[in-house]
Amino acid sequence: MAINSREVDKLLNDMDITIKKLKIEYDIFFAGGKKTPPENMKMKVEKMIQRLLDEKGMSFAQKFRFNTLVARYNVYKELWRKKLKQIEEGGRERDEKVIEELLSKNLTNYPQREEVNSIVTTSPENQKDEIKDFYKTIVKKHQEVTGKEPSFKFEQFYNFVERKTNEYKKKYKCKGVEFDIKVDGKNVKIVTRKK
Repeated sequence: MAINSREVDKLLNDMDITIKKLKIEYDIFFAGGKKTPPENMKMKVEKMIQRLLDEKGMSFAQKFRFNTLVARYNVYKELWRKKLKQIEEGGRERDEKVIEELLSKNLTNYPQREEVNSIVTTSPENQKDEIKDFYKTIVKKHQEVTGKEPSFKFEQFYNFVERKTNEYKKKYKCKGVEFDIKVDGKNVKIVTRKK
């Protein structure tokens, strides 16, 4: 579905901010400040790119800005791929000075988190905050669609995510599992797929 010029500008702004934030998150990960790379934020950028690739009504200036952002993201992505390969081959050391410097950039200057409508889990025990954000979106969707909260609490949902992730990794030899929220009439469903 086509969107107007103002919405395209908003998407481009969101994409620019998210790429910058993603770079900082990867820098923190490579410095040893986080146990897992920011796969969910990376997936969000990929979805933004796909959304704008499908948009036919962009002006010349918008197309130029979009192509510039995609080029920058692709440079980062290739760099992250190489660094991840190095880590797989030789591990990494925790650099407290780099972590402190990155955290001092104050990520609170970025917009508040949006609803998390999907999540990729590779190591649930290290992703509890992300899973909690995803659960909050499920609760909100349930309230919007059914007028009440889901019957399961966060700990039950976390156990479900952990179980499914381990099952998929064992059965399909995949790196992780993507969980998506799907609203079907008066039902809110969780769709899973291997990643």
